[in-house]
Amino acid sequence: MEVNRFLPAVLSICGLELLVYGIVSDTCVAMEEWVQHPYDHTALDDILPCVDPAMTAEVMSQSKNVTYQIIDMTNGIIANVSNRNFPPQAVPLYYNQSGPLVPVLCNPYLPDLSPRPCLTEELHFDNAIWKGYICETTNTSGSEICTTIGRLTPTFYYEMTSAVNVTYALYHYGPYLSDLADCTFVRQTFKSISDNSCRGLGQYSNQSNSAVNIKASSRYVLGRPVSYAVPVFQRRVKSGEGRRCPACPGALMGETMRGWS
Repeated sequence: MEVNRFLPAVLSICGLELLVYGIVSDTCVAMEEWVQHPYDHTALDDILPCVDPAMTAEVMSQSKNVTYQIIDMTNGIIANVSNRNFPPQAVPLYYNQSGPLVPVLCNPYLPDLSPRPCLTEELHFDNAIWKGYICETTNTSGSEICTTIGRLTPTFYYEMTSAVNVTYALYHYGPYLSDLADCTFVRQTFKSISDNSCRGLGQYSNQSNSAVNIKASSRYVLGRPVSYAVPVFQRRVKSGEGRRCPACPGALMGETMRGWS
């Protein structure tokens, strides 16, 4: 009966260890399988349904196209409105713009969306600074009219900087969105975990497996003689046999108590 008290603890320790070891092993196997064969049916398909080459190509194409269109439209406004000197009767194209010409933005793409190098006089949207071209304005018949030298009204400047912010985000984060679309980022992460951690986790899991088994076995083996010896010793003390062992605590205590009585 005493031995049975150790069995639940032993089985619980072994069961917990096997559960953890199984989860670690299965997770690592699933990640390695998915990294090596991302387009085959694997255990991770249900939670990572992002492997779609067509969608990836569409994401990249749309981000490039929107970037090209926004910069092309912004440059068109700069070249055809801000940098032109219209007569006063040409409102709203005329708003008394004057002074140095506003530099255009560098468009990183050609009309076919292939890469395009920037020209020296073009501004890159990483550092597009047009504040020096803003004029002070007054509102005349609902239109902004420059009252100082400059070729950009505050409204034009706000619209142009907003366009730059959009193109900056698309240009810099478009590839990142593509990586998410085809799970490149996930694949790189899984590969890093598999290469750097899974081997170590498997090694440590095996070591833990051996250590826990030894520990559990020791508890079981040591528990049996202890649980057996305690009641035997108690019976011997009660029967008086314990007094025959002068070195036994029970015998010494018995002799002491008799001396006091």
